[in-house]
Amino acid sequence: MRGWNYHVGEDMDNYHRQHPAQPNVGTEQGSTVSTRGIYANDTQRGYVSAYDDNAPNWAHTAERWWSYFDERPWLSGGFVWTGFDYRGEPTPYDWPCVNSHFGILDTCGFPKDNFYYYQAWWSDKTVLHLLPHWNWPGKEGQDIDVRALSNCEEVELFLNGVSLAGRR
Repeated sequence: MRGWNYHVGEDMDNYHRQHPAQPNVGTEQGSTVSTRGIYANDTQRGYVSAYDDNAPNWAHTAERWWSYFDERPWLSGGFVWTGFDYRGEPTPYDWPCVNSHFGILDTCGFPKDNFYYYQAWWSDKTVLHLLPHWNWPGKEGQDIDVRALSNCEEVELFLNGVSLAGRR
């Protein structure tokens, strides 16, 4: 068995071509960093945006690693680092931040947005999760990046009765 840590790329494909019968697995993947319910980075408070846009330079976002693995049936899957946020290994910030932001769940066990991304892929349950939250004080009248995490065949977002289909 060949294990890959925090890795996606051409060298994996090349390795598989050279060793097509050898099983491959992601032994540590998906070190996306985020803070539950926060949608902008704030280094002073130690917050990391919950959009799946942040990962250390040695890792990948949940969507990046999983979409890569999903397209390659010879990859048997991947283990995500880590299930829960934890104190220690502060990432992506240094002291005075003491928290690791890697978890799919926060330190209290509440799901972060990426929980629903994985659930949409890995369960038979119908999933539709919109982010960010509905009420964002101070953002009234501003454009907000809204994302739908879903395993539904189709999702359409309406704002005040008007379809936003096709709008980016």
